[in-house]
Amino acid sequence: MAIRHFVNSRFSACREEGGKLCPDPKESMHRDGMSIKSTAIFNIVENVPLGVVMTTSSCLFAGTPMWTANFWINIVIAAFTGTLVNLVFPIQGWMRRFATKCHCHPSSLAGHLVGNLPAALVSVSIVGSVLSAYNVRAFPAFLFSFLHTFILLYVILYLASLVLVPVAMKVACMADKS
Repeated sequence: MAIRHFVNSRFSACREEGGKLCPDPKESMHRDGMSIKSTAIFNIVENVPLGVVMTTSSCLFAGTPMWTANFWINIVIAAFTGTLVNLVFPIQGWMRRFATKCHCHPSSLAGHLVGNLPAALVSVSIVGSVLSAYNVRAFPAFLFSFLHTFILLYVILYLASLVLVPVAMKVACMADKS
């Protein structure tokens, strides 16, 4: 029961009984019914761990040393780029629409699993290419470096986001309630 509630909270974490948003909807709201405060907290809780996961994974897959000076800079770049992606693109809406088009309810387990597919694709495509461009710094070589790690990063980011996104939604909504 607890696992089902945890997974179903993916899209309904900010909702109370009766379908109303936990904060007052007339307050400053960002896209997808989240306030600016909860959006900022969501992005910090989600993108910093995903930045660590992407940086560590790409270092392992590319065969580069992990504890270099660039390692920490890569984490910051990945987290910042991930935050920009979340703020610019309506990823939450894409997730819900994709799950609905696949005949899954967006807040169900199946909807959660299916809805994360396009979100992980967009994140890996943009964040992975930015990290590759920063680390390789040569046009044809960075493109091949990005393509070399794309599939593995996609799988790892998809699995990590399955766990991190519901946690980030819960933390963001708890912060909005306080």
